[in-house]
Amino acid sequence: MTLRNEDNKKKRSRPPMSKRTTWIVVGVAVAILVFVVIVSVVSGKGLF
Repeated sequence: MTLRNEDNKKKRSRPPMSKRTTWIVVGVAVAILVFVVIVSVVSGKGLF
């Protein structure tokens, strides 16, 4: 099974689990961007 799994990974650059990981990464990136925007807006209101 391990050899087959390795072959599948080599053949398929994206195994079925990668979809979840990619969505998680996208969600984290969006959350970080939103957090940075909110912090910048709050700091801008605080400064100005």
